[in-house]
Amino acid sequence: MPQKSTRAPMRTLVFILLVSSSSALTLPFADAELQCDRGSLLDCARHALAEEPRLNASAQELVVVGLENLIARSPGAQIAELAGASEETRIRAAADAVGGFVCDGGRTLRRARARSEEVALAVARARGFATWTRADCHGVDDKNAGAALIDGITCELREAVDAAFSNLPLRAAIIIRGALPCTEEGYGGVWKDVLKLRRPTLDVAVAAADGGLAVLIRRAPRSSSPPPSPAAFDFDTFDQHRVELYGGPSVGTASGRRFVDADSIVAWSVDVYRDVVPSFACADSSLFTASLGISLEGNEDAWDKAALLGCPSRPWLSDALRAHHGRFRAVYVGANKGYGLASLLSALAPSLEVSPATWGVALRRLNARLACGWCRDCLEDEEAYDDDITDTIVVDLVEPLGANVGLLAGCLRDHSFVEKDEIWMKGPATVRLLQMALGRTRGSATFPSLAAGEEVGEVCSEGTCDARQFEGRFEKEPRFEEVRVETLDGIVEDKVDYLSLDVEGQDPLVLDGGMETVKNARLVEFEYHFRGAWAEETLKGRTEQFDSLNFDCYLQGAHGSLWRLTGGCFAEAYEVRRWANVVCVRRDEIAWRDALLKWAV
Repeated sequence: MPQKSTRAPMRTLVFILLVSSSSALTLPFADAELQCDRGSLLDCARHALAEEPRLNASAQELVVVGLENLIARSPGAQIAELAGASEETRIRAAADAVGGFVCDGGRTLRRARARSEEVALAVARARGFATWTRADCHGVDDKNAGAALIDGITCELREAVDAAFSNLPLRAAIIIRGALPCTEEGYGGVWKDVLKLRRPTLDVAVAAADGGLAVLIRRAPRSSSPPPSPAAFDFDTFDQHRVELYGGPSVGTASGRRFVDADSIVAWSVDVYRDVVPSFACADSSLFTASLGISLEGNEDAWDKAALLGCPSRPWLSDALRAHHGRFRAVYVGANKGYGLASLLSALAPSLEVSPATWGVALRRLNARLACGWCRDCLEDEEAYDDDITDTIVVDLVEPLGANVGLLAGCLRDHSFVEKDEIWMKGPATVRLLQMALGRTRGSATFPSLAAGEEVGEVCSEGTCDARQFEGRFEKEPRFEEVRVETLDGIVEDKVDYLSLDVEGQDPLVLDGGMETVKNARLVEFEYHFRGAWAEETLKGRTEQFDSLNFDCYLQGAHGSLWRLTGGCFAEAYEVRRWANVVCVRRDEIAWRDALLKWAV
């Protein structure tokens, strides 16, 4: 029986638990010391609660005591109920505070016997490795480990996962502790961050073990549509979604799998043995050569054969954009008529009501030549989105042709953008119009003054231009003018998420004048063909440079197909010397890289 001590006042409550051995359990409690010398912890707690109602304030500490010392039907949960924490919300809150689990709707707190460190080692062995490592915002401690454990970080979870995956072997897994909360506030909102990690090339399972463990394993890209945006989820929806996907202590998934304990999730790690991602392998370049002879509109149309490379569809771009979170920064060099901007805003901020279709309408009102775009841009089949995924979009549009700068301003005005000091703003978007050309060094150059809407103007080599190559594309008589030439690094001071180049053959010069910007970009697109600076360069040489900068590069093909160039995959068949487009993505930007892998041949 508990007995009140007559000692000097102390701020502790002591239980002596007699199970197989004695163990003193200390708990803050008023100014007295209460000792229990026989019976169970539950019996002692029941008597103490009856004698000392003030213990209600210490129910959470009692829960800790129970969970730290006993498993299964936790005395901690029963004590919490005795202490007056019988309401579902209080039990759930207590579970979150100590890593217990009542997410199945019951009031029983559970704590798996296995610790996250033990699970990390077991998962690593299941994947064929001997060791596991810890991961944080900067990467991993051991780059040869088979599993990385993330347990508390100061950066975004996505950043830590990307940093870990970029340094681990392909078959390695990532374990995230605290991924199965019982309340919206539980575990610092880790559940929200786990939602943001859903990608086509990740398999994710969650087990109710040691704070809730999410295990991530890379796999082959799937063709299924992406899951709903995390922004569309509140906690109740997430809780229901979690049960549907992963099951719970009393609910299995539709496929019968139940991830309840550590053993289940380790077994799942073996079951998901799809560690060789096909898209990481090199494509058969002979298939690429054969595809060049396929026409979209008939064998007689040679232009359309070239257009399979020159005007490819880019469904992977919206996938990459929708994988982004936070402030977005883009630069378009050779902005032309602005269809790139329209596609970008359509994916990132649908609330702006800007799309390639609406942009084309504005261009027709402005009497632009080729108003729909050389590649039928106004007919681009964009996926419709309902929600904005960022509240800050900053875009630079760099265009040397004055007539096209006028079109860009007119289209922005038509879409209710407001201009102040050459900066156009609407909602989350800020657009800067820069009339200039970019090159390897600063200076000036000659540029044809073509009609508004023309797309093939280029900086003339050696300062002279041959009017015959632009025949029929001037507004009236042929006219040329000097344009200011800057470098990419000279006009961009911050980190760029998306860099797009379309400068009619001068892409290598722009890249050379912006290597610091390129190194820090997430996604870089440029044209490749046979004119301008490309006459002196090879695609192989340029992609080898990107490879050394930690980028994966692809040649863009028809229907969204991407042909891998880097990682030892380059073949002579890709050196086609015709109008084509290349996209390069940083390897450590896992979400963006996964979006492209989904479309890789």
